[in-house]
Amino acid sequence: MEAKLATVEKIAIRVARNEHRKYSGMDVSPAPGLDASIGEAIETLSNVPFGAASTLSACAAITDVLKELEIKTCGYSGLMLPVIEDKVLAKRATEGRYTVQELLLYSSISGTGLDVIPLPGDTPKSLLAELLEDLAALSVKLSNKPLSARLFLIPGKNVGEMATFDNPYLTDCTVMSIE
Repeated sequence: MEAKLATVEKIAIRVARNEHRKYSGMDVSPAPGLDASIGEAIETLSNVPFGAASTLSACAAITDVLKELEIKTCGYSGLMLPVIEDKVLAKRATEGRYTVQELLLYSSISGTGLDVIPLPGDTPKSLLAELLEDLAALSVKLSNKPLSARLFLIPGKNVGEMATFDNPYLTDCTVMSIE
């Protein structure tokens, strides 16, 4: 990974110099996509389904690799766990193998936060606020690490029901519970 990114970095530095721009680095967060699954990578490292014991240690191993790259980084440069942008993560959520709170735990070791999580459309604002308070507390305790929340409220759907998407970048997934 480092060799490939170093090549890209050299090009970016050259372009920045030629264009009289500042090169600030690159975000090395593994990009989500329906054709490439971070959930599958985590399962390969842990030898268990995502959400089982060893998931946290596999997330930590990926994070260590990202943090040890000898290139200039910017942005999150951390582990993304985009539930409805990853077929394996969506499948494991549908199987009930992990919770929203466990995703927050996995983010504590250098993740990007709570990413594209399908929630019931009628989730009370107070419950969303409590979840965001937990996310903010984690961010502060991790030395002001920026964490984001992309929570998808699915109108008309309840916990456990299937949310379907007519979007080539999203995959169907069961609606998750915050509680």
